[in-house]
Amino acid sequence: ILFAPADIIVQKGQRELAMYILTKGRAAVVSDAGKIIKELTMGNSIGEIGLFFGVRRTATVCSISFCDAFKLMQNHFMKVQEMYPNMRKRIEEQAEAMFTESIVCYV
Repeated sequence: ILFAPADIIVQKGQRELAMYILTKGRAAVVSDAGKIIKELTMGNSIGEIGLFFGVRRTATVCSISFCDAFKLMQNHFMKVQEMYPNMRKRIEEQAEAMFTESIVCYV
């Protein structure tokens, strides 16, 4: 999927059972006031918290530059994780860290 600069990739509060993996470009996790909290680059995942924990999006992520991203739906992710259990562990660890960070940042 291609995102232009300033596109919203995920919106805080949305429900969606998918995640994105940036393959090119830069994106940012932004606060409700529009302040950049964290910058994301190639290889970072977006939306993994909702995928793993079944919760609404905990943050808004916008593209800073043109971004290419691979969208991975939950049902496809379940199949991939069976083939590559180490990948699941890495993404799950990242999701747990981001979830904990989002609780600290947004409370």
